[in-house]
Amino acid sequence: MLKASADVAVKSADGLLTRLFGPAADELGQVLGAKAKAYRARELGSTVAEASSRIREAGLEGSIEAIPFQTLYPILEGSSLVQDPTLKSLWAGLLANAAIGDSNATHPSFPRVLSELTPREAQMLATLHARGGKLMWHGLRQEYAQTFACSHVDINAAQQNLFRLNLAITTSANDAANVECLSVTDYGRSFLAAVQGPSVVNNDRGDLAPISSSAA
Repeated sequence: MLKASADVAVKSADGLLTRLFGPAADELGQVLGAKAKAYRARELGSTVAEASSRIREAGLEGSIEAIPFQTLYPILEGSSLVQDPTLKSLWAGLLANAAIGDSNATHPSFPRVLSELTPREAQMLATLHARGGKLMWHGLRQEYAQTFACSHVDINAAQQNLFRLNLAITTSANDAANVECLSVTDYGRSFLAAVQGPSVVNNDRGDLAPISSSAA
């Protein structure tokens, strides 16, 4: 059954690969073929299909262009290893933005950063950004611990990874220098804009909707 699912995903992705990836399509088709393990072919095919759907929903099918191989390959490689729906959606968003020529989505570090995030960390970052990009850490840590049903130690570890990836930093509250806040960096905002895809802008300011929570 796994092989059959992979075959369906490969066939559904084949036409889109040709349109999105230009001269690289034949080579990348091999990645989706017999040489790839079944689960990687299936996951990659579903990511391409979701990216195509996101482009259609945004009404941007006319903007699709071939993606440079050096940009495309890390996205496909990373997405083929992911099964978690939260992260898979972000890989699809990154692919969709790259396919419509969004220069903000083609920073070479974004696939690496995404590959080093857990679903919990992605949700934490997106929620923080959607609520203004800066919140007091003490209350936020308690909220995250309850939301994800985990310990403060786990939340602190997630925070440290966001720091390591330069997606968030610690700042002080505007009216109290001794009150610690968690803030999204400029790099973090650019990263979120890239991975959430072309159809997630939900108001005139371009704020991003929170990522739906699905896993720790």
